[in-house]
Amino acid sequence: MDVLLKSALAPRVQLAIGLGLIVAAATRLPLFPFHGWARDLYSEAPLGLSVVVAGSASRLGAYLLLRTLVAANPDATRLLSPLVAALAALTIIYAALVALRSADLRRSAAHLAMVPGGLTVLGLAALSPLAIAGSVLSMFTGGLAAALIVAAAVTLTDRAQTRNVQLLSGLAPRMPIITWVLVLAALALLGVPLMASFPAQTMILFGSFKTQPVGAFAVVAGLVLVAVALGILVHRVLFGQPNHDAPGASDASLGETWYLGLLAGALLWVGLFPGGPKLPGTDQPVFDPGLLNIMSAGITDIASPYVPPAATP
Repeated sequence: MDVLLKSALAPRVQLAIGLGLIVAAATRLPLFPFHGWARDLYSEAPLGLSVVVAGSASRLGAYLLLRTLVAANPDATRLLSPLVAALAALTIIYAALVALRSADLRRSAAHLAMVPGGLTVLGLAALSPLAIAGSVLSMFTGGLAAALIVAAAVTLTDRAQTRNVQLLSGLAPRMPIITWVLVLAALALLGVPLMASFPAQTMILFGSFKTQPVGAFAVVAGLVLVAVALGILVHRVLFGQPNHDAPGASDASLGETWYLGLLAGALLWVGLFPGGPKLPGTDQPVFDPGLLNIMSAGITDIASPYVPPAATP
């Protein structure tokens, strides 16, 4: 990083490097249209692999953009930020539309797990301090939300013995634990208050409307479609009329409840206590000054452009 910051790269060189970094990061996150590998992995791989990749490994794409594009290639970042914002919006809209049409629950969940990555990238494209801070937080909270929706879908389909949404109907009375987890996963994807994703999405959207208004409005429209897709999916699978032709279904086992509960609990804990737990013997939270205070302090920076660090002699 020090070498990149000290080197005076020509704008064309920065642009070429930036395009390559965007393709690499979009493949890793994933973003549309570089998402094929992740869609297949989330929907076909075993539970453990799907959750680890959706929750943590895929977040490295956003970290790559933050460290090597936003921080080290400022000229390319300013030129390519509309492209990055467009990829973010297309990813969220595409994921919602596919989830609406898919008859496979795991495929729907695989596409919905792409939504947090789109929001994270929008914050990086906005190039405002508030949005970038939200993107950094979204790498964690978005990973939790993506992991939870994938884990809930895998557990539900295993317990219901089918992935066909047409057969999955009215399961809430027989699956109370999985019902709660799936509802919490939907709320986390939408970034509602009390969920850990809420402060991250708020910072990203507030920090993006001034510098990337078209991309921000397109992302909001995509989130509306995501809400519709999640509402239809949750209502059909959990609260619809029971299908008597469907295979027998049972609720989550104790082991499944533990890993689902840990993911859901982390989302609720950070959402309810943004500063984290207090250090023993002090009134100081682990993540002081707390995410809410960071949001308040960053309100004046909503429209401020990002200024890369000066090169050290």
